[in-house]
Amino acid sequence: MARRDRISGRTEAQVLGGEALRLKRYLERRAPGAFPDGAAAYGSPVEANEGYVAQRMLLEVLARAARQLGPAVGVEFGREIRCADLGLYGFVIQTAPTLHEGLRRAVRFQRLVVTWGQFSMRREPRSSWFAWNRPPLSDAEMLGARVVSEIVLTEHVAMFRELERSATPLRVRFMHGAPRPSRVHASFFACPIEWGAHEIAVEWSREPLDARRPVDASLDAFLLHEAERRLAALPSVGALEEIEQAIARALLEGQPSLEPIASTLGHTPRSLRHVLTGHHVTFRGLVDRVRAARSRELIASGLSLTETAARLGYSELSALSRALRRWGVGQP
Repeated sequence: MARRDRISGRTEAQVLGGEALRLKRYLERRAPGAFPDGAAAYGSPVEANEGYVAQRMLLEVLARAARQLGPAVGVEFGREIRCADLGLYGFVIQTAPTLHEGLRRAVRFQRLVVTWGQFSMRREPRSSWFAWNRPPLSDAEMLGARVVSEIVLTEHVAMFRELERSATPLRVRFMHGAPRPSRVHASFFACPIEWGAHEIAVEWSREPLDARRPVDASLDAFLLHEAERRLAALPSVGALEEIEQAIARALLEGQPSLEPIASTLGHTPRSLRHVLTGHHVTFRGLVDRVRAARSRELIASGLSLTETAARLGYSELSALSRALRRWGVGQP
């Protein structure tokens, strides 16, 4: 069961216990002591495959692991994944009749493995993108979040290669700057990698995604039914997190405004204001908070102020400079 922070009212983001257990075993093998013995204090016990572990604890662990094992630890861990390692989530992807349907199910059933951020998919004339839209982070969470973003894309690429050996991405994007060295990343993805990009995403060619796969239709129907049942039993996503994620996506198109955000989330402007009032924040204040957190990420990734301004929806560089001073964010 997801827990709610008593001060902010937010639902605490969590990760499937089975994934945390796999990480625990990996780090015990490579970096003894990196995984805290008191992990159960952060949520469900790590040993409970179907339980959940708090995301903040994993960020701390992964930041420590990156310092000890180097910048490629996310790819090195993620490339070992098999569909079966992720339980029902992995199985329902494994039995999909096409890889495109597998991508769709990854988005649909994301909350069976992680309640942090939001998976999304978009189709273009010759390709499809799978992306992870995560909420803004504090400076203290940044290193762990870089590792998590690499794990998310690496694991999904590894699962798709398990299903179709010839599956190779066309392009991969990360929001953080290029690690040094990045040979492990280049070797695993075997495609161009865009560092300091505006999103965390992987692009696939449409042709292999649309090819039919031989699957057991009865087993597939059973797994889909069970996945839908478990998804329905999960607590709802926190309203404030949904609004923050919608704002973060809207920043790429300019200054976010309340009416389009409300429409995107199925609210009227009045009902959205009511939700924000219940969390003791205004829409303008929330946009400012999302921008502040996002600015730290973009600047830390090595982006110029001009690029940062564009990705935060500022039309003028001077407006960003004033905001950075107000937020206390150092300029490059």
